Amino acid sequence: MKQFTIYADDDVPVREMSDTVYSTVISVGGTAESVTVPAGARIVFFKATADFYVKTSGTAAVPSGDVLDGSASLLNPESLYVERVSTLSLVSSSGGAIINMEFFA
Repeated sequence: MKQFTIYADDDVPVREMSDTVYSTVISVGGTAESVTVPAGARIVFFKATADFYVKTSGTAAVPSGDVLDGSASLLNPESLYVERVSTLSLVSSSGGAIINMEFFA
């Protein structure tokens, strides 16, 4: 797994593509999918074809009302630090949503 590195190309920050990219399809809207974080991963970047929620402990859920106890799932994160995370839970209200995860050491 590649290390996360930022390069300056003509003063524009860019990064390499990881050699560890996962993709999951939320086959049924509202049903969470679990993804095991690969060994050695520290950072994950997300891209998706629809809004999605993620949770690093427990099962992600699309909120149907207020969640004010600190247990809500996170909407559309760009990236997360996952060094101490073993599983990601992902959910979208859109069936067929594709979520890509790009992992870095």
